Amino acid sequence: MENSKTKFITADLTEKRMAAKGFANEWHHYPAHKQRSVLKHYVATITDEWGVADWYIYEEKTADGFSVFVSTSDAKNIDVSSNVHYSENLLTEQLIQAISNSGLIFVWDTDSEFVEEAINYLYDLLVTIKLNEVKDELISDGYKDPKQIRKSSDNIYK
Repeated sequence: MENSKTKFITADLTEKRMAAKGFANEWHHYPAHKQRSVLKHYVATITDEWGVADWYIYEEKTADGFSVFVSTSDAKNIDVSSNVHYSENLLTEQLIQAISNSGLIFVWDTDSEFVEEAINYLYDLLVTIKLNEVKDELISDGYKDPKQIRKSSDNIYK
């Protein structure tokens, strides 16, 4: 049985530690905060200015006027079978990978839905990582996780 001096991990304590790491709940609703946090963590930059970049994502038109989307590390050597996509939806995964690999990323339309989706995905992943870090730090500081205590006491009766 736990004594009265046991310190437990609480939602308020976790929120304070998350805020100190730049991940307060109140900031989760701001796209600019999410993008800054993700790009800082992965040491990446997204630009809409064409130039030398580590990754390029852009729209091109076919001869008959249809849109195709290019995602490549080398804009001068496009492999149609692996770098050209008919659907903008596939660009989310491409951008997630590019951000995860760090560097300068050219995106022709930084306000595209796929950019927001990629940032949201990576931000949610970062929140999970930071929550686990906070929990580990609190346990290191002598706090107990009430969920773990409950689980261990449930096992006694099995």
